[in-house]
Amino acid sequence: MSCRSASYSVCSFLCLLSVCLLREGHKATASTHNQPDYSLVVKSLSFERGTVGTELSGNDGAFIFRTNDIQLKLAPDVFECLSNFNFEGNIAADRILSCDVNQWVLWKIDMFNSYDERTWMPSPISRCGHSADYFLGGPCMLSEGRVNRYYRDIPPHRDIKITGRVHFFDQWNGETLSLKVDNNTVWSESYNWCPTVLDAGCTKYGIDSCGQEYPDRLSVNFNVSMPHTADRIALEFNSTLKINACEASWGIDDVAIYIR
Repeated sequence: MSCRSASYSVCSFLCLLSVCLLREGHKATASTHNQPDYSLVVKSLSFERGTVGTELSGNDGAFIFRTNDIQLKLAPDVFECLSNFNFEGNIAADRILSCDVNQWVLWKIDMFNSYDERTWMPSPISRCGHSADYFLGGPCMLSEGRVNRYYRDIPPHRDIKITGRVHFFDQWNGETLSLKVDNNTVWSESYNWCPTVLDAGCTKYGIDSCGQEYPDRLSVNFNVSMPHTADRIALEFNSTLKINACEASWGIDDVAIYIR
């Protein structure tokens, strides 16, 4: 059931419930004028609309809403879907559970668009050719050295996960690109632009995306997770390159932080 049809069922129920309450209140007022407050207490309410049924009930202090193919449970601090549920629109949550297991929630992501705030130091961004995909670093931008960002005010959590992509451009000869979290190395990757004896074969069959006419290695994914409870974290990328950034370089993109 879509959000739209589910919302229609809820609206239908609320309208009917309002009519019931008004009628009961009117009857009570007509018969007992000295009582200031009135209420209608039931364990559950059911409505039938053709082949579609709607039921509202309570269970252990929670609110249960049922239709033919959807069942939702709402409590003061929990929203639980007990059936398949197709949602159209935006939804925000700071905690998600599936089968009583905490799921990862995206907290921050750096896509390095040209209009984004510069939160990394240093923060040179570039792109390959006329591509709309910008990234941090790139040919003649980053070689030896490092880039870093310090994150603050992380919501309460027990674990943290960092994902993203890295690019290797031009004449890498076995050097390494690494990721540090709070000054501890948690991920690294080496690249050799031509691990074979004959460079001509690598140049002929490799793919050159930008920079010099050497094969590049793009969109190498990284994914690391670890226990973490602090409200801040420091990320750093660094390489073992010792040559000019126009001869060999690297970039990072879509750096995301998940918590649970």
